[in-house]
Amino acid sequence: MNRRPASRLPEAPREEHETGFTRILRALWRSDARALAACYVDADGECIDYCSSLDPFDAKVAGAALVVPWVQLLRRAPRLGGGRPRMLRVRGERREAWLRAVTDETVLVLLRQVDPGETPSVDDRLARWLDRTARLLRHEARWPVPTWEPRDGLRVELRSAVGWPHAPVAFEEHGVRVLVSDVLGRWVEEDWLECFRVRTAEGLELTLEHETWTDHWASAP
Repeated sequence: MNRRPASRLPEAPREEHETGFTRILRALWRSDARALAACYVDADGECIDYCSSLDPFDAKVAGAALVVPWVQLLRRAPRLGGGRPRMLRVRGERREAWLRAVTDETVLVLLRQVDPGETPSVDDRLARWLDRTARLLRHEARWPVPTWEPRDGLRVELRSAVGWPHAPVAFEEHGVRVLVSDVLGRWVEEDWLECFRVRTAEGLELTLEHETWTDHWASAP
C-alpha cells in the first residue's frame, strides 16, 4: 500500500548568485513536493546551476555522481540498438534520480524522496515537467534543439477572447484536428506557462499547456 510522501523541505540558501537557469530549475523543484534537488550538469560532472533543499555541496556532488552512469549509458546505448537515450530513472530504497538530456553535453538531474513502502509507478506528470525544463534551459541558453529531440508539440488554433490575450478553438495532435467546444478556465503558472482547461466537441476535458517562452503547446489530463 502506498504511503503519504514526506513533507517538502525548504530551499537551502544559495552559495552563488542566481542565473537565468535558476528560476527554471526552481520551477521544476517547486512542481514536485518530493524534490530534493534539481541540478543542471555538464558531461564532466560540473554543476552549471541548481535549486536544492539539500546543502549546495551535497546537491552538486549528487549531480556529478549521477552523471557517471549517464555517460556510460550514452556510450553503450548504440550497441544495444535503442538509439540515443533521453531519460534515465535510477531508484533506490529512499531516493530516486531522474536524468533528462538537454543537449549533447549537458543533462538535467532531479533528485527525489522515495517512501520505502511505495509501489514504483510511471509518473507522466513528472516526465512532462522534465521535458519542459529541458526546453526552457535550451531556450535560456539559446541552444538549438538537438536532432534526437522529438518534435511532439501540438498545433493550436487561437481566437480572440474577452479578458484574455487569446483562447484555443482547435488543436491538431498526431495529424487529427480536434475542435474545442468550451474553454472552462485559464490560469498562468510561473511567468511562462499559460494553461487552458477545455472541453472538446466529443466531450473530453483536458488542459492545453502553452510555454510562452518557447511557444510550445502540449496536452495534459
